[in-house]
Amino acid sequence: MAKKNKSKPLLISLSKCAYILNMSEPTLDSWLKEKNILIVVDNLGRNCIAYDNFKSLANDENKYEKSKPDIIKYLTDRASWDIEKMKNDVSKMLTKYNEYVKMLTEFHLEIFNSHFKLIDESSVSAALLLFIKIINMCNLFLDNIEKYNSSVLLIRTIDEANTLAQYFIVMQKDEQCRRDLIAWFRYEKSPPPSECREKLSSALSALAPQAGIPSELVKKLSDEVYEIKSKAIHHSYRDCSELLEFELKDDNVTIKEVSYKSTSIFRQFEVVEYFESIINNVLQGFIICFNNILNEEKKNKLVVLTTGLSFKEEEDNEKLDKQV
Repeated sequence: MAKKNKSKPLLISLSKCAYILNMSEPTLDSWLKEKNILIVVDNLGRNCIAYDNFKSLANDENKYEKSKPDIIKYLTDRASWDIEKMKNDVSKMLTKYNEYVKMLTEFHLEIFNSHFKLIDESSVSAALLLFIKIINMCNLFLDNIEKYNSSVLLIRTIDEANTLAQYFIVMQKDEQCRRDLIAWFRYEKSPPPSECREKLSSALSALAPQAGIPSELVKKLSDEVYEIKSKAIHHSYRDCSELLEFELKDDNVTIKEVSYKSTSIFRQFEVVEYFESIINNVLQGFIICFNNILNEEKKNKLVVLTTGLSFKEEEDNEKLDKQV
């Protein structure tokens, strides 16, 4: 039976643990019962185990025997997937995201031309400059993800630039933020992303409703989602292995293709689907940064779009935790 944790031990969700160990959650659950490993519930309501217990499972030689049937089942099931439908779905998603970025580009260009000053070390000028890069990187991702799997590297970079822009706007009256802003303009130095995230987490919960965004949606930006974005940056084993295409032959898993250039349709679909959460974060950041500049029509259009995406995310969160 799951037990509410009172302290704050280092935990890992069962869905994430199963993903790393190449197991289905029922298989993992059965193994946890064999080993009498306690399941606890974290403050987000997810079933978790202690990270030390996860490490013991990852180092257990039985892991390979436990996971093999699930790997075979996954590859067997994957062979029946409708590849043409997946390709069509990827194309539709990319078309939709390109429309969002195109709209954001138009809105940005209008306020950039009227509010940016070259010799001006203001929070607004910094945010306007950062959103040029954010939009540029979004276009780079959308143009290349079908060909290069490692375009996923851009996801965390986009997110960090978005966080920095919001930090400069939301915390502009804070003395440390002002020093960070001057250092950004004059010395090519940015504050640590972790510090920006920590300061924004509480500030945005109070300020987001003023921009038309429910505060509970801002709180959804958890550390675990950030960690997902970090995998490609840190060159993890799983991230590197996703450049291999596997197939099943006589119950043996063999390597079908090495992706020096191409991206498998399975990985394409997974990453492109996940990119919707990145686009949503960018739209939210744009509203927060330029709330006082945007006219009501444009602001309302962005609010309706980002709220719709956020509620859709609630349906996809569990699936995302298992996939990425």
